[in-house]
Amino acid sequence: MGRGAPLLFRALIQLWIASLPVSASDSSPKIPSDAIDRFVRDEMGRGAIPGMALAVTRYGQVAYLRGYGAAHKSEPVMPQTQFLLASLSKSFTAIAVLQQVERGRVALDAPVQRYLPDFHISDVAASSRITVRELLNQTSGLSDAGFPEGILPQPTSIRERVESLRTARLVAPPGAEFHYFNPNYAVLARLVEVIAGQGFDDYMREHVFAPLGMANTFHADTSQALFAHAVNVAQGHLMIFGFAVPCPEMSGYLGGSAGVASTAADMARYLIFQSGNGNAGSQKMLSRESIDLMHTPPRGLAGGYAMGWVATQEHGVRAIEHNGILSAYYAEMIILPDRGIGIALLYNVESVPSMMFAFGRIKSGILALLMQAAPHAKPAMTVRRWGALLGILTVVTVTLGIRSFLRRHVWLKRARWQAALQFVWWILPGALLVALPWIVLQITGRSFGYEEVFRAMPGLAVWLAACGVVGAVNAISRISLLRRARSN
Repeated sequence: MGRGAPLLFRALIQLWIASLPVSASDSSPKIPSDAIDRFVRDEMGRGAIPGMALAVTRYGQVAYLRGYGAAHKSEPVMPQTQFLLASLSKSFTAIAVLQQVERGRVALDAPVQRYLPDFHISDVAASSRITVRELLNQTSGLSDAGFPEGILPQPTSIRERVESLRTARLVAPPGAEFHYFNPNYAVLARLVEVIAGQGFDDYMREHVFAPLGMANTFHADTSQALFAHAVNVAQGHLMIFGFAVPCPEMSGYLGGSAGVASTAADMARYLIFQSGNGNAGSQKMLSRESIDLMHTPPRGLAGGYAMGWVATQEHGVRAIEHNGILSAYYAEMIILPDRGIGIALLYNVESVPSMMFAFGRIKSGILALLMQAAPHAKPAMTVRRWGALLGILTVVTVTLGIRSFLRRHVWLKRARWQAALQFVWWILPGALLVALPWIVLQITGRSFGYEEVFRAMPGLAVWLAACGVVGAVNAISRISLLRRARSN
C-alpha cells in the first residue's frame, strides 16, 4: 500500500473521532457522583427505603447508574434488577400508538371507533366522539368517578378491559377536561393490537423494547403474568409504622397503563431515547415531531398532561416527568430538556408517607446536585418519625379507649349534649374507616379499594381501626347503659 497508507489511515481515524458527538463529560460539569451517593444513602436511611435503583443521563450519555439497598434479603439491588414501572408504562404505550400514526394506520383526531368498532361506553353517542388524541391526553371525559375501575372485578386481558367500559359514564364532554384514567391507555393498547395484528406484549417487545436495547424490559397484562415472566424482580414492600415490610404486589389488571417491568440500566436507554431525535441506535423509531408531541400537553387545559408525560417545572427549569404507583412499588422519571438531564428512580416500596417525606425529596435533591446546587435542608418530619407518631397515637388511643370503657358509668351523669358529643366522637373513627375509599376518591379523583388504600397507608389504617374498635365497644356499652337506666 506504500508508506503514505498509515498516514492516510491515521488522518481518517482522527477525522472520524472529531466527527463524534461530544460526551457529557466534555460538554457539561462533571457528575457529582460521590455527593449523589452520600445524599441517596442518607435519604434512604431517613425514609426507611429497602431498595432503589438510579439512572442518570446527561446529553445523550449514561452518566450515573447504581443500585442501593436490597432487592431481597441477601441480594443487593443492581442496575439490572427488575422493578415494576406502574404508570411509567403509559409513555411506552404512547410510543406504540404514535408509531401507527407515523405509518399512516391511525389518525390522532379520528374517533377510536374507526379502529375499534366494539368500543362503547354508556353514552352511545359520546362513544363515537372520543378520539385517539383525547385518550393519549387523558381528556376523553372518562374518569374513576364514572367508572371506578380499581374497585370493580379485574379483567385478565386488554380486550376484557375495553369490553368492561360499556358501563362507564362520562364526567365531562370529550376533549373538555383532564381526568387521569388508566383505562384510557388500555383502549390505546387494544387499538395497537388490532391495527398491528398481534398481541400487545409481542408488539412492545418487537417494536419498542428490542430496538431500544431494553433486553430486561417487558409488558404483561396482569400482575400475575408479570411475576410469572420476571426473572430478577425486586421484592416489594409496604411501609408499616416506619418499617419496610416485605409484601407481594396485589393481583390485578395492568395492561396498557401499568404493565411494564424494567431495570435502571434499561431505563437509562429509554431516557436517552426520549431526550433525543427518535432514533434507537441506527434505527428510526419515531420522528422528532412525534417525540415533541409526546411531551407537549394540549393548550387551554389544566393538568399539563401530554402523552404519558406531564409538563411541569423543577427548580425553576422546564421539565417533563411521570410517576408510577402500585401497592408495593414506586417509580419516577424526569427529563430537563434545557439542561440535558434525565433521571429514573425505581423503588421496591410504596406508601403515602414515603411519597410525602422521601420520594419527592430524593428526586429534588438529585436534580439540585446535578445542577450544581445544594439539596433542601433536612425536613423535620421523616417517614420513620411519621411511623413512630402514628404508633404512639395508636397506643394512646387504645389506652384512652380502655380507660373510658372502665369509666363508662360516669357518662350517664353528664349533660345530654356532652354525652351525645362523646358518643359521636367514639363512632366517628369507624365511620371514617368505612368511608376512606370514598374520601380518597373525592380528594384525588382516583378510586381504590380497601386493600389498596390500607396498603398505601397502613399506619393510618391501623390507627383508625383501633379507634373504630374501641369506639364501637364504648358506644355499644353506653347504649346498653342507657337502656338499663330507662328500664329502671
